[in-house]
Formats: sequence, C-alpha cells, structure tokens
Amino acid sequence: MTKSQDVESWRAYWRGAKAAGVDARDPQAAVLAGGAKGPALDDFWTGFFGSRLEPAPAMMLDAACGAGAVSAQAAALANERGAPLSIHCTDYSAAAVSSALQMLPESAAGFAADCAALPLAPDSYDIAVSQFGLEYAGPDAFKEAARVLRPGGHFAAVVHLKGGAIADECAANLSIVRGIEEIELLSRAKEAFRAGFAVLAGRAPQSAYQTANKAFGEAVEGAKTLIKESPQVAALAFLQRIYADLAHMYPRLKAYAPQDIETWIDRGEFELGAYEHRMSSMLAAAQSQSDMASLKERLQGAGVEAGAPAILEMGSPSRPAAWTLVGLKRA
Repeated sequence: MTKSQDVESWRAYWRGAKAAGVDARDPQAAVLAGGAKGPALDDFWTGFFGSRLEPAPAMMLDAACGAGAVSAQAAALANERGAPLSIHCTDYSAAAVSSALQMLPESAAGFAADCAALPLAPDSYDIAVSQFGLEYAGPDAFKEAARVLRPGGHFAAVVHLKGGAIADECAANLSIVRGIEEIELLSRAKEAFRAGFAVLAGRAPQSAYQTANKAFGEAVEGAKTLIKESPQVAALAFLQRIYADLAHMYPRLKAYAPQDIETWIDRGEFELGAYEHRMSSMLAAAQSQSDMASLKERLQGAGVEAGAPAILEMGSPSRPAAWTLVGLKRA
C-alpha cells in the first residue's frame, strides 16, 4: 500500500462519514481514526491536562486530530477550570478537521496538513497532543510536533501498540475483508444481476443467466461460511449488511433499475477497498517497543525530553492496547 493510497482511504472515510452525518463522537467511528473514547483514554488525558492547564493563556495543537476527541476533552477541562486555551486541529483530511471542529468552541481553528511537514513556525504552541494519529504520518511527524512546541511546552501522544488489542481487532477485520474479496461476492453479484437484467430485456439467453447465477451462488455459500466462522468485529457487520441487502434485492430483480444496482455494488466495492487500506494502515502504524524507543530519540533530538513509553490497557477485560509517550521541551 502506497502512502497516497493510505491517505486517500482515510480521506474517503472522513468524506463519507461527513456526508452520512456520522457523529464524530460515535465510538465506532472514533476507534477508526483517533477519536476513540473510553475510561482508560479519558483517565490518561485527564491526568495529562490536569497539571498542564493553567490560568495563563495557552495554545494547543491536536496533530492528526481525527474525530477530535482529545481536543474536546481538553476544551471541557479548560472550561471547568477557567483556563484560557486556544485549540488548533490539523489532519491530512479536511473533512476530519471539519468533524473535529463541530465538537469544539467557536474559537477553535483547524487546517488540513501533512503532520510530517507542518506549515507552522517553530515554537508556536504550549501543548502538542495526538491520539492514534502521528504514527500514521511516520517518525518525522513526532519530530515536527516537537519543533512547533515552545521551550517549556508539553507533548503527549497515544500510539497504536503492535500486537495489542486494537491491532488484533484490525487484523481480524482485515481477514474478513480479504475473505470477501477472495470469494468475489460483489463482482459475482454484479455479473449475476447484469445477466438477469439482460434476460429480462431479451438481450441474452437464459443459459447466460444460469452460468452467472451458479457462480454467484458459490460466492453466497462462501459468504455464509465466512459469517459463521468470523469473530464479532466491525467487518463482520459490514459483511452481514452486504449479505442481507443482496438476499433482499436478488429475488426482486424486476423491482430495481439496473443502474441503481450497479451504483450500489460499485459503492460497496469502493468501501471494501478503502476499508482494507484503513485496516492495513492501522496495522502498519502500530509500534513495537523498539519503535517507541526510536520515536523517543527523535523527540529528544528535537528538544523534547520524554519519559519511558508506557502501556495503556483498554477494554473489558482490559488488555494492552496502546502506548503513551509524554515529554517536555527543554527551555
């Protein structure tokens, strides 16, 4: 997967979420793109901001902001404590930034940018944060976050953990998506619908439909097996929705316009491909212990003294799911 494919898959996700009116606070949407919420994350950020929001005005950058959950929590805590906090959100996706700003005070600002090459002057912010974000942009993004911090500024990031609970769920999702592609469910459905419409219009013999219908039936059986054997993760719900829609539409061919069916299948194929890219990018972004040591060195090289990376457990029962990395820029 190229970086451009990765970027476009996330842009497509956020454009689709915005067009569908998805609430940026929705946990399922958030888990995918840095807006995840939950007791462990809330506790971490409450602890981080608790000792760093002061009466003096401060500027905060939420880098690779996704759904903007961290900014929203910071804004709420600052409001409770009467701490003047100016928040700037940035993400590769303009739609993500727009979604994040919906959750924030009108004074908040946002812009689309590559976090590995921020269009910002050095020493611009008092606080720089990221949740499941900077690691997608690569190691240079951590160096950039340090660069834009003022001396004495605070840094914190929550980072995907290789082999952790979230990574394991991504792997399960990816396995299902690739299973759907292997059985050719949507492509065979498209051919079966086309053949059926052609027969109804008198443009093809019944034998052509029978051949396409047989191939589609094999894919349907494959889908049944995949549904039966897959764990309860988000991609299973995606497969079940496709299966249910096909089961409803296929016997009612005469009730649909051919172009409507083509559009539905094309959209499903696009969503499937974009979902595969997102899950792949999440797994690629997950960091090992040695990776985190390298990121800590990059921060230190840019003037941020960081503590040892720590494991954050999430879920019930709790499992290691993420790294946390906290630092202070040298004065």
